[in-house]
Amino acid sequence: MLWRKRVLIVVLLFVFSALIFDPVSTSLKSFSIRVITPFLKMASFIKNEASPLVKITKVRFLIEENQRLKKEIALLKTSLNETRESAIENSQLRELLEFKQRVPYQTMPAQVIGRDVSNWNKTLIIDKGLDDGLEERMVVVAGAGLVGRIIEVHKSVSKVLQINDVKNKCSAMIQDSRDLGIITGDSAGGLKMIYLSRNADVTEGDIIITSGLGGIFHKGILVGAIISVYTEKDELNKFAKVRPEVDFDKIEDVLVVVGEKREEREKRRKK
Repeated sequence: MLWRKRVLIVVLLFVFSALIFDPVSTSLKSFSIRVITPFLKMASFIKNEASPLVKITKVRFLIEENQRLKKEIALLKTSLNETRESAIENSQLRELLEFKQRVPYQTMPAQVIGRDVSNWNKTLIIDKGLDDGLEERMVVVAGAGLVGRIIEVHKSVSKVLQINDVKNKCSAMIQDSRDLGIITGDSAGGLKMIYLSRNADVTEGDIIITSGLGGIFHKGILVGAIISVYTEKDELNKFAKVRPEVDFDKIEDVLVVVGEKREEREKRRKK
């Protein structure tokens, strides 16, 4: 249908041109102009009206293309994020595996699925419980550092009291000087070492490990490092602020110490 209109317009233009330039009477030319003028107007109208339609079609195409590209970008971002997350998880699991191979204990991996980090409670919920053989008082670590101990065990989950909780008490010592003290939390959620002897050889940067005393925390687990040292008001003891080895706000995967490795038990028996 469209091609017929175009042919008609071309023919009319041809006739009009012939009449204008051929030596015919003025009245005939005038008549021809009157006859062809409506067709020319119609052709102009069609052209002018079609132009906005073309623009609308182009705009619609651009909108659809824009939406398609946005979807592709969203998919690429999701894929990139998943790749980054996998890399981070692999790095964390690698640290746990290295720690597991290094320590003389049997451990069980677990994931943190909940937490209570209010001013009065510093606890975690892990996805292992009675069905997995866990018990209260079992020690929990992350990476190379001490996290805390299990205080509640249920069928498939357990609650862990972090060492920066004010209710926690953990016997520890300065690794180099072997001076003893107690690790506990402070009201700000930080970590401190109390009951250090007034004569204790302790300075900023000293490494703190668990002492093994008290029957809960195994000896030699890394706790953190000394930030600053103070003297108690009674001047009988010192206390120190401690930078924990573990970032408690970012714990995702942990290891629960479930017992000694068989080879370690054999070594103790032979002594």
